[in-house]
Amino acid sequence: AGHLALGELERRRGGEGSADRAATSYRKALELDPGAAEAWRGLGLVLQRRGQGEEARRALRRYLELSPGAPDRAHVEATLRDSPGGSP
Repeated sequence: AGHLALGELERRRGGEGSADRAATSYRKALELDPGAAEAWRGLGLVLQRRGQGEEARRALRRYLELSPGAPDRAHVEATLRDSPGGSP
């Protein structure tokens, strides 16, 4: 939970180096719990911001697999559809 919270803080903060710190925190959270849907979501959003489209799409798809009833499902699916080479 701590790594996930730190990742969220860094992702929302923005600024120099925050995307790298957020990605590192999300990855640590996923090492501890590969089923942490929110960590997959956060990682996908950070990777998308960094221009790592394919890896971002994989992370966001995994988020949707783990959280089929996600309240932001429509938004994430639209993000996947609108990304280059993407589909939900």
